[in-house]
Amino acid sequence: MYTANQPKLSLQPSKKNCTQYKAFAKTVMKNFFSGLFSFFSNPWWVKITTAEPSCVYYFGPFDDETEATRAKPGYVEDLQKEGALQIQTSLHNIPEPTELTVELENTASRSTMVPVGS
Repeated sequence: MYTANQPKLSLQPSKKNCTQYKAFAKTVMKNFFSGLFSFFSNPWWVKITTAEPSCVYYFGPFDDETEATRAKPGYVEDLQKEGALQIQTSLHNIPEPTELTVELENTASRSTMVPVGS
C-alpha cells in the first residue's frame, strides 16, 4: 500500500535513462556487426619481396589497411639492416598465407653456374 512518505515508483523510464540506453544499444550493435564483419572478412598482410635473398615475406595479420601501412616501414627497415636488396612492398587483403617466409629459386645464380668436370 502506498503512503505519502514513500517515493513513487515509476514504471516509465526517464528521458535520461532512455538516452543512455539508446547510446548503449547503438554501441553494442555497432561492435557486434563490426566483429561479425571482421570475422568473415580477410585480414590485411604486408607482402615484401626481396631479390637478395630471393624471398617473399608476409607480415600480419592486420585489422585494416591503415594499420598495415603504418607497420610496413618497420619491416622494410629490419630487412635493410639484415642486408636485403631490391625490396618491394605491397598490401594484400587475403586469408592467412600458408607460409610466412617463402624462399624463391634464384634462377640467375643457377644459370651462371658451370659444372666442373670429373
